Amino acid sequence: AYPHNNPMLLLLYLSIPYYILQLLLGLLCGFYWHRLSKPLKAFAALVWAGIANQIAMEVLAWNKLPYSGLMNVYDIWDCFLCCLFYFVLFRKKLFKGAAVLAYLLFLFTLIFASFRGFHLFRSQQFVIFSVEAVLIICLSLLYYLEVFLTWEYEKLHYVPEFWIVSANLFFFGATWVVMLSYQL
Repeated sequence: AYPHNNPMLLLLYLSIPYYILQLLLGLLCGFYWHRLSKPLKAFAALVWAGIANQIAMEVLAWNKLPYSGLMNVYDIWDCFLCCLFYFVLFRKKLFKGAAVLAYLLFLFTLIFASFRGFHLFRSQQFVIFSVEAVLIICLSLLYYLEVFLTWEYEKLHYVPEFWIVSANLFFFGATWVVMLSYQL
């Protein structure tokens, strides 16, 4: 079977580089666990949760089972780990409080969305991801604010947390814009 004849096979082939990168990152985090800072350990937990979620979704998809419930549970866990990453990363109590408040806001929105429905958008999944994306974008900008207010790092490009936050800002910002243009 050629990939262009089977959409599921095509999706799997296109996802292979992402899976390989995620597995390599997970292995590196595991191998260097004892050297990782607390924020990087929170990031490693996020990577491992992503790997477990991808494997579970692939198994469910190949067996033609619904996986939307798994996605909702993963979104709650994913947002928790992202907020935990920022909570551990921030040094100022005000910013740590913002990370806790962000997660509580996410949970409130999730509960509200499940009771209310949100018929304005095509899926509840979009609402869940949108709230998570906006919160992560705001937390990323708070990180930049904290770094630039303290001027703690002379060579910021050597700080791995800076690159993780930058990747979060790029990923969540770009994905949110694409999903928003698709949904409306």
